This record gives sequence, structure tokens and C-alpha cells, in this order.
Amino acid sequence: MTSGRTMQHSIVVALLFAMSWTFVAARPAAAATIVVDGVTCTLADAITAANSDTATGGCPAGSGADTLDLVADITLTSRLPAIVSEVTLLGNGHTIQRLPSAPAFRILEFGWYGDATIEGVTITGGDDDSGGGIYVDGVLLYISNSLIEGNAAGSGGGVYCLHCQLFMSHSIVRNNTATYAGGGIRFYFYKPTNETSVADQVQAPEHTYCGLGYNTGITESSITGNSAQIGGGLSYRGSSFYVEGSTISDNTAMTGGGLMNFRGGGCIDS
Repeated sequence: MTSGRTMQHSIVVALLFAMSWTFVAARPAAAATIVVDGVTCTLADAITAANSDTATGGCPAGSGADTLDLVADITLTSRLPAIVSEVTLLGNGHTIQRLPSAPAFRILEFGWYGDATIEGVTITGGDDDSGGGIYVDGVLLYISNSLIEGNAAGSGGGVYCLHCQLFMSHSIVRNNTATYAGGGIRFYFYKPTNETSVADQVQAPEHTYCGLGYNTGITESSITGNSAQIGGGLSYRGSSFYVEGSTISDNTAMTGGGLMNFRGGGCIDS
């Protein structure tokens, strides 16, 4: 026969176990910081570790919204994996570049996942059909305090933003080239859907003049010395954008040296 005290003790233990289990199960995964030195942990392995939450090469496993922390310049001899997880890339003033003698490829690619941030990095030497420096597909991407320079592509020499949201601040896009459109940056058809990108629900950051409701924006930045057949500095198609407190100068094109707007809405206060 079980005493009342023993039964009460068993119930308390069971309740404590259940409460402890509930607490642990609800705890979100802690984000990981992956230090990229280019030797022990390469940038390619770091991206794979972040995408898969699995240790790769000399890089620890990612977990949740990861930070890739560059502590050295990175020179690439082959294409990097696409970033398909929530990532902050901290450049700390370092450069990611393609080795000039390597085959042509873009530097960074972001594809169909939530949002991402690039801060304090130089992107240079990329060469691809679209997005020589950075290719963004269906993602919300923030770029700050960065330099995108000397990249080339068929469209979007510096940055190609396809169905995406891009917000850039305190950055420079210069001396990039495109054989067709968007020597510096090309935005192409932002299309909100309910099935794919978290970016569909994100509102533009608050700014002083242009108001809200834009899906791309450039603030306190410089777009200069870029060239293309159409839209030497910027090319927009089917996107709403704002440019605020920024400089667009010395870009060249057959049509729209500074900016070419195909069926998009815009607000410029520079």
C-alpha cells in the first residue's frame, strides 16, 4: 500500500520533470559565431556550416542566426556556396575578392531565406552573368559600411537584386560594369508572395523624407563611376525604391547614366 506522503512526493517529482522538459523544449537555439580566418576555417566551409548547422572543415557548426566573423582578407579561387540561412557577415574592414586568374564567378550569393546582413566588408573582382559582386534572390538583405567595387556582370555589375528587398546605408558602389543593365545595382521585379520569402512581410526602415512602403532603399551612400548600356549607376524594373542623402555621380550608359527606372516607383532626396 502506498502512503499519501509517497504519492504526493511522486506527483511533485512528475510535475517538476514535466515543467523542466517543457522549459528546455521551448528554449530557442543559440546563434553561433563562426570565426573565418581563411586557413583553419575557410569562408566556403563557414557558409556550409551555417547553412547546415553542421561542423564543416575547421569551422564549428552553425546554430540559428549565425555570424560569420572575418578576421582576414579572403581570396577566392572558386565559387562559394549560396548562403541559404539567416546570416550576418561581419567584414571588420576585410576584403573578399576573386583571384584575377581564377575562372569567372560572383563573390556572394543569397538565396530564398529570411534575411541577411553584410557589414564592413569590401567585395571586389566578381564576374558573372548577373550580380558580379552580390546576387540576391528573394531575400531581405542589409548592406552597411561596405565597399562594392570593380565587379562585372551581364546585369547588376555590383549587385543584382531579384525579387528581393535591399537596404543599403553608409556604403560605396563604384567602378562596377554591366554589359546590359545596372552597372552598379540592378533591382528586378520585387514580387511579394505568401509562400516563399520572409522578406514579403518586412517594412522599409524608417527614414526622414521619403516615408515608408518602399521595398528597396539607399541611404547615406555613394554610387559612382559605374557603367552599363542601360542604367549606369542604378537600374530598376517593377520595384519601388528610395534614395536618400546619397550621391549618384559619374556613372555612364547609353540610356540613364545615373539611373534608369522601368515601370517602378521611386523617391529621391539626395
